[in-house]
Amino acid sequence: MAPRREYLNLVLFDRPSGWSDKQQAHDSSPGSAFRRIVDFAQQAERAKLDAFFKADFLGFDKDHIINDPSLLGEPLAVTAALASVTDRIGLVVTASTSFFEPYNVARQIATLHNVSGGRAGWNAVTSFNGEVNFGPTTLLPPAERYARAAEFIEVVVKLWDSWAPDALSFTDGQAPTVDPTRIRNIDHVGRYYSVEQALDVSRLVEDLPVVFQAGASEEGIRFAARFGEAVFVATPDLAHARSYYDTIKGLVEAGGRHRDALRVLPGIRTYVADTEKEALDEYRQVFAEPNFYTDRLKFLAREAPFFDFADLDLDDVIPAERIPSRETFASSQRRISRGLLLRDLVTEVDNITLRQFLQRIRGSGHLDVIGTPEQVADVFAEWFTVRASDGFTLHGGNSFDRLTDQVIPLLRDKGLVRQEYEAQSLRENLGLEPYHLTVSRTD
Repeated sequence: MAPRREYLNLVLFDRPSGWSDKQQAHDSSPGSAFRRIVDFAQQAERAKLDAFFKADFLGFDKDHIINDPSLLGEPLAVTAALASVTDRIGLVVTASTSFFEPYNVARQIATLHNVSGGRAGWNAVTSFNGEVNFGPTTLLPPAERYARAAEFIEVVVKLWDSWAPDALSFTDGQAPTVDPTRIRNIDHVGRYYSVEQALDVSRLVEDLPVVFQAGASEEGIRFAARFGEAVFVATPDLAHARSYYDTIKGLVEAGGRHRDALRVLPGIRTYVADTEKEALDEYRQVFAEPNFYTDRLKFLAREAPFFDFADLDLDDVIPAERIPSRETFASSQRRISRGLLLRDLVTEVDNITLRQFLQRIRGSGHLDVIGTPEQVADVFAEWFTVRASDGFTLHGGNSFDRLTDQVIPLLRDKGLVRQEYEAQSLRENLGLEPYHLTVSRTD
């Protein structure tokens, strides 16, 4: 079966606080925090979005807690709870290949897949922080993190596939029966992992969970092209997006897969109003928030610590000699891709001031779209049509209601998003083929 690229794939990032119209809690009770997420996911399902994505950063971030204290939570527990209050929307869970074990992740995601009726996805990340909480005390270098991740994914997929699709048989009115000969040990012995037995979770759903990734560095792109079925990425404009799309799709094909076996889903924030001026005014309100510039400087310190603008005033022009080289960012032992992208954003504008730069990175390198519903829908359509993306990851904006009630119906009229879910499983709704892992012993 060839993959089907028929519709824009839309995945919702997990934070209602990213949308101005969703920032207020329902009431003062502790339970209202989870109800906000339930309502958020259910609204996304009514809009027929493909999936709800739960991120995870494996660390205590004081600024994160101050900005949104109610929404911290372990991804698997949150999405498992959402499985009981939704029916069709996919549920994508982040789990680190650096700090978890393959057998644990395989059984957890497989269980979520079962209880949700085939709607689970796994966002496999190598992590650029967390060692102070999980150990070892020193983070592995990027190349070794990716080598470990390659074997990690190999083991997880072997475990998911250790039960043949027909290992269980179901007859109306009777308990399911199992054919033990259709369950096999994986007997994996590799550089990082040794796993002998089959998975101890029944395979109730034929389709395997969908593997998501977030590769943006050179190494990350190669990794995502080899293993990923959908990839999250920050591309702030059409030029960056088309370059990334062409690069990663070429690598997918070079690896022997169909280019549409991987979905490219850039992050996007939408600011929608009745007029373009009103939308721009709402967008600019962000810059008037009391802690906006302080928060952006903290973001730089976390994501791209080679930048050092602490002694600059907001309206100072950033001196060229204060901008680190690409080689400097490439030497990072943590996140490489975000620093390189931010470097592009500061060097693409002549005589840019610190204030202008911090405003420019308001979306953390993701695309900001500002305008009327028709203008915003046209941007979605253009990126999909010219093959700069296969869809988007919705990170926030001024109004989720406007996006679902005004923009998505326009996309539906254009035939670019679904009228109804095509299937029960996330894999089928994304139009993806069955997952086939090509094992390489050169990792």
